[in-house]
Amino acid sequence: MQLSVKNEHLEKAAKVAAWVAIAVGIILRFIMYYQDRNLIIDEANIVRNLFERGFVRLLAPLDYEQYAPPVFLWVEKLLSMTFGFSAKALKLFPMACGIGMLFLYYDILKRLINPNIVWLPLALLAFSPYFIEFSATIKQYISDSLIVLLLLWVAIRTDIFEMQRRKFVLLWGMVGVLAIYSSMPSVFALAAVGFYYAWQVFRKKSWNYIPSLTGMAAIWLGAFAIYYFIFLKPQIESDYLQNYHADYFLFALPKKPEEWQHNWMRIREIINNACGYSSYNFWAACVLLPLGVFALMRKRLGILILILTPVLLTLFAAALNQFSLIQRVSLFLLPLVLLLFSLGLNELWNIRLIVVKLSLVILGFMMIKTFNGFDIFTTRHGFHEITEGFDYLLSKKVEGRNLFVHNASKPTYLYYTAIDPKGREKYASLLGAHLMNWDSDFAVETKELQDTTYFIYTGGFPEPEKQKCISQIETNMKQIDYFEKYVCFVYGYVPKSPDTTQK
Repeated sequence: MQLSVKNEHLEKAAKVAAWVAIAVGIILRFIMYYQDRNLIIDEANIVRNLFERGFVRLLAPLDYEQYAPPVFLWVEKLLSMTFGFSAKALKLFPMACGIGMLFLYYDILKRLINPNIVWLPLALLAFSPYFIEFSATIKQYISDSLIVLLLLWVAIRTDIFEMQRRKFVLLWGMVGVLAIYSSMPSVFALAAVGFYYAWQVFRKKSWNYIPSLTGMAAIWLGAFAIYYFIFLKPQIESDYLQNYHADYFLFALPKKPEEWQHNWMRIREIINNACGYSSYNFWAACVLLPLGVFALMRKRLGILILILTPVLLTLFAAALNQFSLIQRVSLFLLPLVLLLFSLGLNELWNIRLIVVKLSLVILGFMMIKTFNGFDIFTTRHGFHEITEGFDYLLSKKVEGRNLFVHNASKPTYLYYTAIDPKGREKYASLLGAHLMNWDSDFAVETKELQDTTYFIYTGGFPEPEKQKCISQIETNMKQIDYFEKYVCFVYGYVPKSPDTTQK
């Protein structure tokens, strides 16, 4: 009786801890949302496509070296038509996806592991700086993560043997097509779903279900073929994207030690991003991840197929230079890695020793503490805040004709001066600036200048590039002013000629 009461209290405490993790996760996401961090270059370029195109044209490959799935773009277009092109309006969909993920992940975890330990992996997801950041970012990365989890959730809940075969094919046909046009990584999850059901059919030798699986797969392959050749192929073959992501592919057949090291560093980065960067976070993951895999191999092979297949297919695609493992693009892998971690954690939790359970609780709190310092409660998380530079320029009464904008800052300059509803009014005087190209020579551009001129840069571009631009400018001009805040740099210059009148 006493043991039963203790178990009941433990279950209640674990349930409360899980809901606290969800609540705090939601609060963290809302804080990031209301801090209204400036758009970065990719976000601004997505918004430029939304601003310049209608629904039909959004089906064509995007301009400005951007990629996003059609359904994501249509949702964002609807938001812009309803609420305008403000950043907060366009961040509503990623925010909804980020919050929805927490509840979905909670339900998946409850179906797979002991409810008394659900709070730990749930908290790691809820407090992850990456999921908090991308829940307030106008890109498809957080919706990718949600859709991949949704596909796994539907598969876990849908028994192929309990549903009428025609309904089964219809359900998964519609779900699969919608997923493909909503998220590129969904194809990895759909492959896992197909293998998951094929394993069940093979295990029970229910060969009469093979036509259903074949029909389901045919619908998916047809939808993906159209999607690939119309949308993905031009993006994948882009020289710009291939060069930009070159360091985030894998070596398919590594031969040199540095190639093996490169592959390991990319895989280790995924583990760190999922479980945390401290030494005990990493070593806990190195123990619990294989333990989770071995536990599923022995007891629940179908679930292992469902979770591990998307991870392996993503790594395979990266080895073929078809998919980048850069952190934001591979964000959808992190919940899957955490699921495998959770299943290893579950194996240890089921050991009937209080010292083991207590050790896991202590480890959990240590992992959470080091994964997120929670400084967002006291500090604004600004990044590439070009509007801070604009405000400084306004205080100096600078006009657009006396402003040069670095190539990396052009998209955000255009957004905040010509698209953003508030920015168009506030920063109207900065319109008409000189927009530089990546290969522009500042020495040539500034040769005939006679007035005080300002240059604005945003982004963490390499120091050699920064120094190159500055040295070109200083061929003809001398610096008289400087401003820096949130990776936004403003430089003021006057011509070197003796007859220049300084303002």
